[in-house]
Amino acid sequence: MTLYETISKDWVSSVKAKDNQRKKVLAYIRSKLQARAKNTNVAVLPDADSVKVLRRMEKEQKEFVELTKEDSNAVFELKVIQAYLPTMLSELETKDLVFAYISSLDFIPTSKDMGKVMGPIMKKHKEVADGALIRKFVIENLKK
Repeated sequence: MTLYETISKDWVSSVKAKDNQRKKVLAYIRSKLQARAKNTNVAVLPDADSVKVLRRMEKEQKEFVELTKEDSNAVFELKVIQAYLPTMLSELETKDLVFAYISSLDFIPTSKDMGKVMGPIMKKHKEVADGALIRKFVIENLKK
């Protein structure tokens, strides 16, 4: 079952349970996913693309929560969005991931090799690791 199908199923459940607040958030998420599918000319959006859409929605919602000073409705919407996202790696796990990758290289990377280090890590772990944290730890581990 794709992420879109899971969200749609949960939307139907919220309609039946008359949970209007959750229904509205799930309807909004579904509309964003449908729009992305239409823009990319696919019938069903792959999970990787769905996660990208949800990450963008999460970022926007976090900014909105900060602006509205912890508005309970905004916080609820953020939690619903986050419920469908894969769990992100912790800061320590991200640091270990970067260190392990750099240690496995056949050469000692310098600051000029940042792209050679960042690219493969982000390609493999972009859905579960924060790019800003990866960048921070890559910079820490590169030789000047």
